[in-house]
Amino acid sequence: MKELALLFFITLNSTNNGIAKTYQNSEANGKYIAGIHFPENRYNKKFSLPSLDTVYSFPTPGTWPGGLAWDGTHFWLSDNDALYIYKLTATGVVDTFFPEPASAGGLTWDGSHIWYVSEQDAKLFKLDPSTGAVMSTFNLPAFGQSDPNSWGIAWDGTYFWHSEYNGASSIIYKLDSGNGNVISSFTVPYGFILGIVWLNNYLYGVDCHSFKIYKIDTNSGSVVDSGDWPLPYALGLARKDSCWWGVSSKIPSGNQRVYELCGELSGVEEKNNEHLSIMKNCPNPLNKKTIISYCLVSGTAVSLKIYDINGKVVRTLINEEKQAGNYNVNLDAQNLPAGIYLARLNAGEYKQTIKMIVVK
Repeated sequence: MKELALLFFITLNSTNNGIAKTYQNSEANGKYIAGIHFPENRYNKKFSLPSLDTVYSFPTPGTWPGGLAWDGTHFWLSDNDALYIYKLTATGVVDTFFPEPASAGGLTWDGSHIWYVSEQDAKLFKLDPSTGAVMSTFNLPAFGQSDPNSWGIAWDGTYFWHSEYNGASSIIYKLDSGNGNVISSFTVPYGFILGIVWLNNYLYGVDCHSFKIYKIDTNSGSVVDSGDWPLPYALGLARKDSCWWGVSSKIPSGNQRVYELCGELSGVEEKNNEHLSIMKNCPNPLNKKTIISYCLVSGTAVSLKIYDINGKVVRTLINEEKQAGNYNVNLDAQNLPAGIYLARLNAGEYKQTIKMIVVK
């Protein structure tokens, strides 16, 4: 693989330097799906996870999506209304589905099987991904309680991690993968940690009420970083390639979707990211034209596409092999409606996404 260094920055010709704190997509029935916020301090730490950009999305097959997992080729999605578990392609096409064994909850993939949490039964089910048949069942720590609130499940390669919410705080359990017994546990002061993912020796969890994603050191039980999570009712969380995926669940308009969210999260290791840097030039928002500039130190296949906030490609600016060098690409935004857009540059194995705001 050739070494590739990439500089990607955007120059915007606008005199409007204002930055809104939250943006509403009028074409999504009033659903808030992207935002710029300033992370607040917790545990007297300075948090550095920036807001994430919605790059792509697709509608869910059911009306109340819950748990979400990625198995390397497909998504798995549970639905609290339909009471099915769906296997979906990366673009949301249903490959297969089967009934949930009990009330809906979180999902994870261990490399060969789906594991499913029943929220109200406080049970963990091992499922055959071909048939949905239950292969084994473990009782979770809240089993037998009147309101167990069991939900999140993640696999670290050896152990399971499980989140149990109670409104005031969430309990994180480390579970023996052979029998479901509790090995250790700790509490974090965020009451609705539901979707969780294990990544690079840390546990990441989204609180669906505070609209935050937290990076948790499971050795100390402390939150070491956090950032804004732009999706409402976030019940499921998955990691695919270098981006997060989440669901917007039980939206009053009924517009449930699965979203791809990209951004440079501190603590998230991306392949060879020491060869990738990014700059953004102000002003931003833009009104008419944008110059997108990037630099390659070695030749590679390059694509540069512009997406609207729903993940639809509105412009393809580059899709060809490029030699090493500096490049400037003009984007005429005069015919683009006002709103949020994402410029995504793919150069070999590297990806970079920049948010653009068009104002009229």
